[in-house]
Amino acid sequence: MLHSKKIRDQKGAAITGLVIALMFFVLIAGLFCFDASRVQMAQRELTATCDAAALAGTAMLTSYDVSNDPTYTKLKDAQNNAAGFAWNMFNMGNILGRSLVNHTSMVTNLSQLSTTTDGEAKVVIGLVDPKNSYQVVDPNPPANANGRAIAVFA
Repeated sequence: MLHSKKIRDQKGAAITGLVIALMFFVLIAGLFCFDASRVQMAQRELTATCDAAALAGTAMLTSYDVSNDPTYTKLKDAQNNAAGFAWNMFNMGNILGRSLVNHTSMVTNLSQLSTTTDGEAKVVIGLVDPKNSYQVVDPNPPANANGRAIAVFA
């Protein structure tokens, strides 16, 4: 008769363990969702910064008078100034509240964009031909004749 009476009732132990496991699952899922939303927000801000820089550079390029330029030297100067304007506009942006000034470097081709470190941005600014599906244009005369827009990749 001594062992017929249980000292403790074990009926709620499984529910308690399940509640604790669900609490940890919700915590981990919440942290993952928070990190994923920050990554998406950084991507959107970087895209918006690139768009603003490209738009500003292209607007600057279209404001130059490059008529009567058979050697395309005025056009090359206008393109260089517009690319500089796009560079300045890109540096005015910020990602997740952190300014891009002094954290951005210019690279020459798209393959170099994939090797960045934390807190660093790399950008490629180039000429494109809006009449030919925005194909990249060589910046040297006379090949630069069709370079009438600025493209920005980061």
